[in-house]
Amino acid sequence: IISLFLTLVLLLTVTAGLSPLKANADGLAAGLRLELKVDKAADATLSFYFLNIADLNYVVQPGDVLEYDVMMENPLHGVGHMDAALDNGGWLRDCGVMDTDGSNCHPMGDLRSRAYQKIYHRNMLIGDKMAGKTIDKVQLAAHPDANAYEQYENGVYTVYYNNIRITNNGETK
Repeated sequence: IISLFLTLVLLLTVTAGLSPLKANADGLAAGLRLELKVDKAADATLSFYFLNIADLNYVVQPGDVLEYDVMMENPLHGVGHMDAALDNGGWLRDCGVMDTDGSNCHPMGDLRSRAYQKIYHRNMLIGDKMAGKTIDKVQLAAHPDANAYEQYENGVYTVYYNNIRITNNGETK
């Protein structure tokens, strides 16, 4: 078990913790818990958070899907997302990738209706927009709505991730 606790500035103070961290056969992490601590009294300047969970060097193929399960213990806009750093300096979030429910994969999206207190299986159709691009790093991503901070209560917001993988025609890459 690897436990990682970081204090970061997220327009609110956020403490992110991950545990347990396990890598499956293809190097992607499974069974992750991300904890974001909201403290409105703290001085803060940023409104996003990205945590590298895997180094891949994977060339995206047509038909590839980045899949994962996510569940939010508490409702918080902009959490429960995945992102990827590309070898050309680009990002998955900026490629216009959609999931199978028609939602854009940018971390500013809102998964509360799908993942709050229930497991939501997400399929991000990366092969449609990113074929031929190389993924360097896979990340957990949070980008809460800055306009909604006054609605957030101080406390810990927990998001669970599992079964993170890239598939093509049902086969894990």
